[in-house]
Amino acid sequence: MERKLFNSRRRKRTFSKIGLPPGSMVHVGEKKVDELQVEMIRYGTELFESSHYSRNDFPSMAACADLRTWLNVVGLHDVEAVRKYTEHFGIHPLISEDILNTEQRSKIEFHDDHIFTILKIFTWEESRRHVRKDHLAMVISENALLSFQEIPDTVLEPLRQRIRNSSLRIRQRGHDYLLYAITDIIVDQYALVLEQLQNHTEDLEEAVLDGGDMQFARNIQSLNNELISFRRSMHPVREILAAVLKDEHRFIQDDSLIFFRDAADHVTQVLENLESLRERVSGLMNMHISLVSNRMNEVMKILTIIATIFIPLSFFAGVYGMNFEFMPELSQKWAYPVFWGIVLSVTGVMLNFFRRKKWL
Repeated sequence: MERKLFNSRRRKRTFSKIGLPPGSMVHVGEKKVDELQVEMIRYGTELFESSHYSRNDFPSMAACADLRTWLNVVGLHDVEAVRKYTEHFGIHPLISEDILNTEQRSKIEFHDDHIFTILKIFTWEESRRHVRKDHLAMVISENALLSFQEIPDTVLEPLRQRIRNSSLRIRQRGHDYLLYAITDIIVDQYALVLEQLQNHTEDLEEAVLDGGDMQFARNIQSLNNELISFRRSMHPVREILAAVLKDEHRFIQDDSLIFFRDAADHVTQVLENLESLRERVSGLMNMHISLVSNRMNEVMKILTIIATIFIPLSFFAGVYGMNFEFMPELSQKWAYPVFWGIVLSVTGVMLNFFRRKKWL
């Protein structure tokens, strides 16, 4: 019921854009935070500053040309606030539309004065045994990197810690390296989520050998859906990194390409492991179906044996239950014990025959 309600809401959000002109800023997604949050990180070789702002406070960007600036906006449901930031940085309305559309697939676009990219952040929720997918849109200009997220995340927190450490490479490089660092940590998160999915698969493998039920089948199907969604979001990331390595852009320095190439190798490795896991889950479903069929065959075999044993017994009972007057056996003193002796003897002979045939 909950899933049907969610799908209904998602359809309503999608249909709300029908008929609107291109570039209309409409939030497609769930409201995941109460208020818009803004964090601005400014850093250089010898300087690090972190400031937080509310919806009504607009950070001063006067020093953007002198320092590297990372402006992170959380809360895509606040369309007017997001519009304020995109208009201030001269972002095209079509890009602003994609920023607010959390259903938009991962991609990268190269423009003369900026680079626009969308990535998906995956997080494993152990309590629900579920993969949560969040939307991350980034615009890289000459003076700043703007990122737009649905919720505050802990995935990028290690990156913030690295920026605070003045001895690391990231403080000495430009926004292209910051783009790589964000992409790389998201790819590492993909590998971590995939490891959790592998652990979940191992739990299901143990459960299937113990005998699965209908809930078990639903768990396998749910896991398979998670992998399909994961794979659908992973493939565009490889396309993004391939485009960065192929297309020359003035915001991507040549000495940064080696790092993007390393991230592309990590994506390829995660995708290969993902394909192996999908085959493993598919085999798990086949194993479950096979075990269910085997158990059904065992049940049918037992029932067939029982029915076979009762066929001659039913014959004897039918013959001597006809109540004819001149049946000679009915008047004998030992007729009843003899009848049961024959019944038990026939049953024993048949059971011995079934055991010799290894049907029991």
